[in-house]
Amino acid sequence: MRNYIVSMVALSLVAVGCGDKEVDTSDTGVTTTETGTNTTDTGTNTTDTGTNTTDTGSTTTDTGSTTTDTGTTTSTGNTAPGAPVIEIVPGEPGEEDDLVCTIITESSDSEGDAVDYAFSWENNGTAWAGFTKDTVYTGDTIGFRATADGDEWTCIVVPTDGMADGDVAEVTVTIGGSDTGISDTGSSDTALFTYYWDGAATITSDGVNYTEWNGTESFVLYNLNDSQIACEEAYDATSTTTLSGCSDCDFAFDVTYSDSIVTGPGCTTFGLTNQSGAFNTRGWGFASTYTSSDGSAYSDVLMYYSPNDATWFGVSLATKSMNGNDVDLAYQIISQYYFYYYTY
Repeated sequence: MRNYIVSMVALSLVAVGCGDKEVDTSDTGVTTTETGTNTTDTGTNTTDTGTNTTDTGSTTTDTGSTTTDTGTTTSTGNTAPGAPVIEIVPGEPGEEDDLVCTIITESSDSEGDAVDYAFSWENNGTAWAGFTKDTVYTGDTIGFRATADGDEWTCIVVPTDGMADGDVAEVTVTIGGSDTGISDTGSSDTALFTYYWDGAATITSDGVNYTEWNGTESFVLYNLNDSQIACEEAYDATSTTTLSGCSDCDFAFDVTYSDSIVTGPGCTTFGLTNQSGAFNTRGWGFASTYTSSDGSAYSDVLMYYSPNDATWFGVSLATKSMNGNDVDLAYQIISQYYFYYYTY
């Protein structure tokens, strides 16, 4: 009975897995012997063989390649316009003719681009830097006062389509006419001139109305280069004929110019000579207060009547002084224009 109990205990231990030993449960009939069987560690190890994941040194390298602007331009295929056909009108100008450079045939542009024109002039082979007028295009006209007998004037026109200048057109004329009086030994240099008017008048009153304008006036051509008067034309300015229609005027007269006398070295050059008798009339008036077209207000203004426009407008400030019932006026009218002319 004791041996049976021992065997049952041993089986129970193996069944639940408590232990690593192999147990011999054979019954020899006398005793149960444990043989001492052991589980032996054979020395088997998991060995690091030295195998490594190695960085081979492979890298992404910037080779220095760049996108370079080679300067290549995508061409639009633009073609510059051709030269226009031009002429100067009149073709045989005199000394009193303006020179108008006229486009007879427009420039052609193969792309159909709009064409503009740049005008310039030469006088006797020298680039002209003086005053020009605008008839159709900017700078297309030379005023007759800038010309002289024997001058050669060349008009130069450059067309452009806004992207390229086209072929240049040129035309030349020679000024004809009579002798201008310029000395053959004189200089061919040019000088800058302006002009102005000086005037003084006494306007007589009968105590009720202004009845008479008595004065003198002079037209002056002034050489700006030499700071001297080239020519002065002085004349009488008188009237007993009043004018109506000037709502701003204190008084207004139809003034007659007469008996002019010219003095100065340049009078012949400019074609000014003595004149006997009446040679011109002009509507002059005076306004104590005057408002211009831009709304500006002025005091003591010389008024001028324009027959072309049939209107009155202020042209200059005047100095006014009272002499009893009479009025004394003094005035100067400065031209806004300048022009070149031969020296004398």
